[in-house]
Amino acid sequence: MTKWPAKSQDLTPLDYFLWEELKKAMNPVENKSTKYFTSDEIANSEDESTLLRSANVDKITFRNDLCQACEKIDPKLLKNAVEELPTRWDKCIEANGGRFSM
Repeated sequence: MTKWPAKSQDLTPLDYFLWEELKKAMNPVENKSTKYFTSDEIANSEDESTLLRSANVDKITFRNDLCQACEKIDPKLLKNAVEELPTRWDKCIEANGGRFSM
């Protein structure tokens, strides 16, 4: 069994595909009235309620917006992201768990 490479790039579709798609769907450029957060804001936040207050939104609204964003994702794009996994694993192995280009 091989350890999970700590310095490798994202190796799951959630990391290299889904979160970016959700950020785009939940932070549309044309709608500045509700702005959610960047990964830096999440990393630097004390807790979830602080984030929701900074976005001026309650948990139910956030959940509903998240569900709507998930529904907007093209299933073909998700399928392609999953099919890309073996290639990513091979590239990670070739890079000895380090950074690699796709």
